[in-house]
Amino acid sequence: MPPRTPQRLTDRIYKELRSEIITCKLAPGAPLNELEVARRFRTSRTPIREACNRLTHQRFLVSVPNKGHIVAPISVKDILSLYQLRFIVETACAESAATRLNRTEIEELEELLSLEKNPEEADKDELIEMNKKFHRRLADVSRNERIIDLVDLLLLESVRLDYFLMDYHPSEWTTHSEIMAALKARDGARARLAMGGHIQLTQERMSKVFSSEVGLFGSLKADVQL
Repeated sequence: MPPRTPQRLTDRIYKELRSEIITCKLAPGAPLNELEVARRFRTSRTPIREACNRLTHQRFLVSVPNKGHIVAPISVKDILSLYQLRFIVETACAESAATRLNRTEIEELEELLSLEKNPEEADKDELIEMNKKFHRRLADVSRNERIIDLVDLLLLESVRLDYFLMDYHPSEWTTHSEIMAALKARDGARARLAMGGHIQLTQERMSKVFSSEVGLFGSLKADVQL
């Protein structure tokens, strides 16, 4: 087993905390006690702080002066800004992918989406992973590392919302059938419109769900008051 270097330990702490935030095991608005986390990982607070700084930079944690960190609350404003950016980036990715994907790649995407024929019966983790892979694959086709990195970050933020949706409102899951039909038709303009409609519908459903669930995880609707 390789030695547990400080950077390796920081990476491990970062990944585990990020996973717990994304899957809502650490609820929005929950305080993160650095001392407790340090005890859990049997380490000093230095790698904990480094991991928390990375998570703060990625908007998963919020730094509260003189108090440490809390898990970033989720507001309707956050949802609107996230999906607005996804709309701009991913509609362009879909339009480009429609003319660049080959037949084998399209068949692979179709197979990937087979899980959402019955979303309420599908495994939650598999369905969310499928969704992430589908959107990531369309970004990959751009061959633009900046776009791919941006989509990766946006999808990570979106996955936390997906877990909430699947835990409490699985019937609100938005399928990708229109996007897939446009990709198969090699119609870039149609793919752009389909992706835009998909993202807009998802944003509307997320906003509705979070507006109705105030208090479930604390004040989800309100921005953090520091």
